[in-house]
Amino acid sequence: MSQTRTRLADYDLVTDESPHIFEPWSSQWKMMQVIIALMLPLAAGTIIFGWAALLHTGVAVLTALIVEGIYEKVVRHRFTLNDLSAIITGMLVGLSMPNGATWWSTVLVVIIAMLVKLIPGGLGRNRLNPAVAGRVAYLLFPWFVNQHFANWLGKAGVELDYITSASSASAVQSVDVDTISRVTPLIFEFRNGGDFSQAPPLWDLFIGNQGGWGGAFGETSVLVISIALAYLIYRRILSWKVPLLYIGTVAIFMFIYGGFNVEYMLYHIFSGSLFFAASFMITDYPTSGMTLV
Repeated sequence: MSQTRTRLADYDLVTDESPHIFEPWSSQWKMMQVIIALMLPLAAGTIIFGWAALLHTGVAVLTALIVEGIYEKVVRHRFTLNDLSAIITGMLVGLSMPNGATWWSTVLVVIIAMLVKLIPGGLGRNRLNPAVAGRVAYLLFPWFVNQHFANWLGKAGVELDYITSASSASAVQSVDVDTISRVTPLIFEFRNGGDFSQAPPLWDLFIGNQGGWGGAFGETSVLVISIALAYLIYRRILSWKVPLLYIGTVAIFMFIYGGFNVEYMLYHIFSGSLFFAASFMITDYPTSGMTLV
């Protein structure tokens, strides 16, 4: 009488040669395609804002490489810089910094972003998108300082405007701080019922002619970002469904919130970081959905 097998351990299972799906593209090759796509908004940002865009992006990339190299050497004693992911994190942070930001604030954001990536285990193991986490920390920094260090800094004679605003340009005299210290200029118009009479025309927002309204280095030209997105879709680095659903959801909400005003919706679609986030951030493999949409 044969023995009945009732447990998984009763079977002779081979666990070291499980079937895998063949993938002809390495992660390094995919990262290189993203870097190529990011070169487009970097070029546009350099044209629109000048050498500051190139400087901040270069500082961010260099900082990311240094942080990852030191962390891996101290903690894990392995070399991971050849996967190119640190370069992408640095470029994303640099391009998402607002025009007028200081170089040391870019360094700080990159350090936060890299720790978010490296502490859980590095590439593919991060629970949060590193660039997004760094940016959120950057936006929350003014509130954190005002809440916890305002009295101490005031007694030390430190001007809070110099350290709590999103842009170092807030220190410029005779200029309204709120008009230049935010990433997108449309917050003021959003708070005032959607009056875009003084905003740049929609076409200028689309091509990136922001007309002195400020903004982030790599997020201004929707046209250029759309070309970069099309390149990533063509190279099969990402699916067109995720960016479309992301942008479409915002469009529907803004259309309804704005009283079914198409112009109101388009101003919010073509401004800020919506297209940049849809192309390079929500499509991050570890932090995006695993199921087909």
